[in-house]
Amino acid sequence: MKPILRERRSLRRRPDVKAAFAQIAAGKGIPAKYASPKQKVEANTKMTTDLALRVFWSAKKAEDANWGLDNVTRLYFHDVSNHHVYDNDTIDAVFPANTYMVGQSIAGVNDIVFQLIGNNKAKVYYLPGSFMMSADGDPNDIVNNTMSHPQEVEILNVDTATLDGLKAKLNQQY
Repeated sequence: MKPILRERRSLRRRPDVKAAFAQIAAGKGIPAKYASPKQKVEANTKMTTDLALRVFWSAKKAEDANWGLDNVTRLYFHDVSNHHVYDNDTIDAVFPANTYMVGQSIAGVNDIVFQLIGNNKAKVYYLPGSFMMSADGDPNDIVNNTMSHPQEVEILNVDTATLDGLKAKLNQQY
């Protein structure tokens, strides 16, 4: 029993641990020094068209397992690092460095925005299409919430026929 009591007393002497528990209990989140490390964005991986299309395919399949090439009308691929999330004066959010977009509509409803985070993984931001930004909420809150909660997606191996089908739809005119 005594070792347990000593351990409890030592916790009482550490105000940083006590403050951390109080902060968590108050619903303010985990203090940075106690949080698990964030995933590192892979800045050294050269982004290729093939890799970007594989991430697009993987993210769409993660949303809907039945999604396929028939759902793709045309595609574009852009480096959106440090660009505004929407071409809209009322939305302040900016994409972080090493962020790419593969999409198929100007409205953004089928766009996939991502960052590579490791071997065969991507951090994907499922942004609502710009026309979906309605009066139901503050557009900045909607975008900031989406940007704060990306989904981790495993990058799938895509067969050659599917990858060629995606490439055939890349950069077609609107």
